[in-house]
Order: sequence, then C-alpha cells, then structure tokens
Amino acid sequence: MRRTAGLAAIAIVAAVLFVATPPKDALAGSVNWAWAVARHPTTASYHPAAADHRGNPAGQVTITRASAGTYTVKFNGVGTSNGMPFVTALGTSPRVCNVENWLQQGAKEVVRVNCWNYGGTRKDSQFVVNFIRSCCATAEMAYLWASDPTSPTYTPFASYSYNSTGGTITVNRTGTGEYRVSLPGLGGYNGSVQVMSMGSDKAVCNTGGWGTDPGDPQSVVVGCRALVGGAPIDTYFNLLYARDVGMTGFADPSAKAAYLYADEPTAASYLPSSSYRWSSSGHGPRVTRQAKGRYTVRLTGIAGAGGSAQVTLYNNTKFRCQVSSLPTTGSTQLVGVRCYGPAGHAVDSIFDFAFTR
Repeated sequence: MRRTAGLAAIAIVAAVLFVATPPKDALAGSVNWAWAVARHPTTASYHPAAADHRGNPAGQVTITRASAGTYTVKFNGVGTSNGMPFVTALGTSPRVCNVENWLQQGAKEVVRVNCWNYGGTRKDSQFVVNFIRSCCATAEMAYLWASDPTSPTYTPFASYSYNSTGGTITVNRTGTGEYRVSLPGLGGYNGSVQVMSMGSDKAVCNTGGWGTDPGDPQSVVVGCRALVGGAPIDTYFNLLYARDVGMTGFADPSAKAAYLYADEPTAASYLPSSSYRWSSSGHGPRVTRQAKGRYTVRLTGIAGAGGSAQVTLYNNTKFRCQVSSLPTTGSTQLVGVRCYGPAGHAVDSIFDFAFTR
C-alpha cells in the first residue's frame, strides 16, 4: 500500500460553517455533475466562456466576487440537496483555494469559494471548481465530507457521502490532523484520490497514500496542516476516490477524463505507473518537468479544448500544488502544474492529478 507513516495534520479553530442535514433528494436516482474554470478573479460577476464550463443537466454558470478572494459559483440546473464540490487554485501566483460551503437553491447548486495567499490573507485568484452528485457510478467511486475533525471514529453524513459498492464509509482520527478513511469494497493498489480542506479554516489537506491490505477495505490516509506555519491541524475536508472514471462518476461517451499519480518529481519526462493512471482516450498521460516545481501533464488522445483539473499534494509535507495553466486550444490537452514550499518558492513534489471535460 502506498502510505506515508506518521501523517500529521493541522489544528485550526473551526469557523462557523453553513451545513444543514438535507431533506431527501427529489432527484434520487440521478447523476448531477458540473465544472467551471474561473478566469476573471477581479470581475464582479460573469458567465464563464463555453469552453470553461459543462454540466449535467447543462445550464448557465454564474461566478460572483463577493470580496477579495471570496467567490460564489452558481451552477444552474444542477441543484441537489447533497453531492460534493472540489476546488483548486489556478495560475502562477502561489495560492490556496477551498470550499467554504455549498447548498441547493432550487435548480441551482451554489458553491462558495475562499482563496488565500500563503500568508493567510484573502487574495483574488483564478480557480477550477468541480461538483459531483452520484447515485450510480459506472466504475468504482466514493466521496465524502469529513465533518467531525476531532472525533476518534465516525460515519460521515449519508447525504454527503457515496460509495459505489454500497459499503459504509468510516473516518478514523489517528492523530492531530491525521485521518484514515475506510472505503469498503473499493479498489486495491490503483485509482486516484483528491483531497481538499473545507470551511473557513486556513488549512491545506493532502493524501499520504491509499490501497488495500489483505482482509482490509480500501484505506486513504489524509493529513492536514495550517496554511500559515504548517502545523498539524484538525479540520474539515472533502475526499474523492475514483478508479477508471472521471469526476462525473459515469462514462459519458462525449466526455473526456484522465487521472495520474505523479511520483517522479525530478524526472525529465515519464509515464506514471499504469496502476495509478487512466485516460478515457486509452493513451497514458505523460508528465514532463519544465523546471523546478513546474510540470506539464500531457493528455495524449484528448484534444486541447479546455476542461477542469484538480491537484492534490501527495505526502506529509508543508508543500502545496496547484494548476498553473489550462488552455482551451491545441491538438493535445496540456495542463500546467506548479508546486511551492510554504514561503512560495518552487519545489519539486509528488502530486495526484485529475482531469474532466
């Protein structure tokens, strides 16, 4: 199993967060998903370009800037009383973005996003946001909102969790900011993981590995650290595990998706392990190191027409990674990734990557 022992996480005072136990979803039996790329961080309100959003059901997306580093994303037509959002910063300036909260407003799904610089000050930033609500993934998938940061062990809210095998998800706190998430019935030494801190805590969460030991369920190790200082902190987080499927949860013939585990941070160019890479095109995604802490993910067989990308740091360090570029043209889709140390300097790092169009 790919794990890092002794993962530490961060303890920050949890701020007030909008969460309500939702009513039974009227759309039970459906799959709702959407994504958007927010490229105009100082614009008061706008609709992303056609290449920068997609959803099921399809609908208009509105991104509104409430104040510096604070945004609301409204996905029209996707509204549901549960589901799970993920967000990552976009651009070449060191930034951390997460989800403050999310809720249904009629036919709209509303996701509130925070962005900070590494000093903990709210700063305007580009970002990429994905939302998924699944009932019937066509491949192995699970997601959850870890809502009780200091509990020794618990089962996440059913309304905010999903396991394609029907197994009961549990979260175990193994230390300050250290968690082990059990996903019964899923996977082995394969698949992809995305983790994101959630709420007003200025925190960064990563994965320390995942896999299945004989007789054990799929386990994902999560570590969370304070954005400022990097001390371990107990905090909320969202987690997604997927195998052979993108961040929509099902195989749409018109959709394009890929994931990979980039585990050779100083290699000039390589194909990641076949167990931890997948592409709807059937071609292996390739990672190329452009300079220290600067990488390009090449999605062979997927034309460059934009899409969404999420990045999660791998290992228990104070480093952070983000998407740096996401072009909407080209014969092949290229996605830039940059990794930084806590002071904002470039560092080589291992990361997990997921792309969906």
